Amino acid sequence: MNKKSFEEFWGVYQQEIKLLSEDVELKRKYANIYIYINIILVFLTFSAFYLLRAYVNISIMVAMALMLVILKVITLREHKSQEIKEEFKNIIYTRITRFLFPNIYYSHDKNYELLRNMKNSMIFNEGIYELGSYFFGTINGVRADFGEITLYKEKRRGDKRGIIFKGLIISADFPKNILGFVRIYPRDLHSVFGFNDMFDSGEQITLDNPEFEKEFVVYGVDVVDIMYILSHSMMERLLDIKKTYPHDMFISIATNKIYIFVNYGSSIEPKLGKDLTSKAYLENSFNALNLLFVQMEYIVKTLKLDVSIWK
Repeated sequence: MNKKSFEEFWGVYQQEIKLLSEDVELKRKYANIYIYINIILVFLTFSAFYLLRAYVNISIMVAMALMLVILKVITLREHKSQEIKEEFKNIIYTRITRFLFPNIYYSHDKNYELLRNMKNSMIFNEGIYELGSYFFGTINGVRADFGEITLYKEKRRGDKRGIIFKGLIISADFPKNILGFVRIYPRDLHSVFGFNDMFDSGEQITLDNPEFEKEFVVYGVDVVDIMYILSHSMMERLLDIKKTYPHDMFISIATNKIYIFVNYGSSIEPKLGKDLTSKAYLENSFNALNLLFVQMEYIVKTLKLDVSIWK
């Protein structure tokens, strides 16, 4: 487990981070000021619409102007927020990652890999995806990539409706190559979110472990593969992870990869309402990333992905 502290990190990178992040913070402040000005314009336009409501033609023109201003504010806010977040992460997350785990790398332009992993896992077959931060590298000698993803139900084509999943997606080498697949879902969510309509998961398999059966539902196409992979010790390891991190987990094993989804509902994405250059905010970012990496290391060790026990 990594025992490096924020104070050590701050001592190494303070001057470098201060120079780089001050520019990002300035952009954040300017963006907020610009957005506030547009909010005032919305208020003034709305006031004009209310005062001139008796004049039909003028009020229609004012209403159209109001809609355009609102649309502009929303679009600008999304664009500026994403731009500033990416710049902040490229400066801060890159250096925190390098400091904590030299074999893990943050990438600001490869988060599409999260979508590839999502599709390869075939855990969720439909929905609208929102990609977050992406990391890749080796943990205890095991090749892995991981990051955050949010999956929404689709109301109409392209429209979001309710969050299905928000959390961590992990893809790692699995020390056995199988021809079929094994998919493991949280039992309590199986009916709550109607996942049966979303999954094409093969046959449901009953295992001789009451505690495991209480927590999870298992599907697959090859019973022999399933029994081989989900040995008693493997089921106990998955239960240990569930007890340590009491969040809903979805697991898929296919060919020589294991995909793990931890639905913890929060995010390590930067929050733009704060001063990005403050020591307290940077310490929060440091602690959030450290926790993420420690979780990854724990999962790899607990599942013994770094031990070729099946080869």
